[in-house]
Amino acid sequence: MATLADLCPVQQIVLDAPLTDRNALLTYCANLAAPATGVRASVLLQQLQDRERIGPTSLGRGVAIPHARIAGLAAPYLLFVRTLQAIDCDAPDGKAVQDFFVLLMPAKTVQLHLQVLADLVSALHDRYFRQALHAATSAPAINLLLSSMPVRTLAQRQQQEARA
Repeated sequence: MATLADLCPVQQIVLDAPLTDRNALLTYCANLAAPATGVRASVLLQQLQDRERIGPTSLGRGVAIPHARIAGLAAPYLLFVRTLQAIDCDAPDGKAVQDFFVLLMPAKTVQLHLQVLADLVSALHDRYFRQALHAATSAPAINLLLSSMPVRTLAQRQQQEARA
């Protein structure tokens, strides 16, 4: 079974990014993702900004998942960024955000996009996972933590719900 670590390898984990606002974060992430995805940074940035204009992607509790579906993107791309300073992201609880998962998905993978978002949200709603994530001090430690979080298909999710 695939895990979040499969989508977010060590080289896509950034700690202590010196960013101070949401636009700087999105620009930084677009510039990091562009070479790996083959999509221009300006396209990635525009799609991320467009999504943020619809509504903030902060979940509260110091975490956010900026995300977008991208035309021309061949495969899912997940980036984790922890900033040196917490950034105001209009979180529902008013808490500034320091831990960001940036999810870029191919435009045509609507169902997979929603599934990965659901798995990220589920993980980030777990207090112990959030605490372990924020306490991790290296990219390999975060990747190891992500390896414990499966990316479930819709069928797997429905089977799990039926058993509950």
